[in-house]
Amino acid sequence: MEWLIIIVFIAFLLGIGKFSLWLFKDFFDTLDAQKIGDKSARVLLFGFTELALELARLFESHNIDYLQIENETQLGIDAIFTHLVALSDSDLDNLTISRIGERMINIRLQFIMCNEFRNDGIFKNNGMPYFHKKERSADEILRQMFPLIKE
Repeated sequence: MEWLIIIVFIAFLLGIGKFSLWLFKDFFDTLDAQKIGDKSARVLLFGFTELALELARLFESHNIDYLQIENETQLGIDAIFTHLVALSDSDLDNLTISRIGERMINIRLQFIMCNEFRNDGIFKNNGMPYFHKKERSADEILRQMFPLIKE
């Protein structure tokens, strides 16, 4: 009888451990995505605005792997990214690439720019993380994406 209690207790502890790993998976994935320099972070940068070009320069200076595209047809089928930054001049394009990133590529960490205040409702109704044009600098976006970066 004592052995049965010990086996049940060990099974219970293993179950708690497995549940804890599942519960904190997103947290650990986020930490892994913030590693810099070892190419574990891969950013999809959408758009060629001044802000996008400035952010691309920051990615290069911090040795962050990124792909900059101007339309969704440039994505490969086997695309793997940890972050998406949509900085196009078109809100519709930013919304489209965000949905593609979320549903097809499974990118959870997204930074989407809203160019027109009148489109706020669209971003809010779709539950998209967004900021307004000229509300953030490239450096602020970089620091929000990778808080572990040192100056």
